[in-house]
Amino acid sequence: MTGYYVKNPGSSLDVTIDWAQQFLHPGETIAADLGWTVRPDMGATGGLAVETNDSTATTTTARLAAGQAGDAYLVASTIRTDQAREIRRSLTVRVANV
Repeated sequence: MTGYYVKNPGSSLDVTIDWAQQFLHPGETIAADLGWTVRPDMGATGGLAVETNDSTATTTTARLAAGQAGDAYLVASTIRTDQAREIRRSLTVRVANV
């Protein structure tokens, strides 16, 4: 997983964070997926949106849709682990007519 993505405004983009690769301690798992956020949050005005999200014991995935060409968004996933740690990981999505 990289921290920078480019997507077309007319297509969706699936992004996955594998927390076990860098962030979870050995044997630690995701106890709660606290969701994904998008900044700036443009609501129904055509900004980037989390269409769906899913998680496993060690990954979180979001399907991102829409967005305005030329804009960049900060997308973050937050989890709580079975060791009561809360962790957030952010990535950048630039929307372009590619």
